Amino acid sequence: MLDPLPPVAVRKSSASSPSNMMETSIDEGIETEELDTEDDHVHVFTAYQTARFGQRRHTL
Repeated sequence: MLDPLPPVAVRKSSASSPSNMMETSIDEGIETEELDTEDDHVHVFTAYQTARFGQRRHTL
């Protein structure tokens, strides 16, 4: 799923502070619901990528 995205973009988002907040909410989701974790993670990550890289929306 991450293959179409350039590694630079992924690294950039990982180093930014919004990513830290995103990771925190994902961790909470893992602790709360293990069944919906994968779906939730995909949706959150896709929404985050869409917000930052709207031009790549068709790839996701």
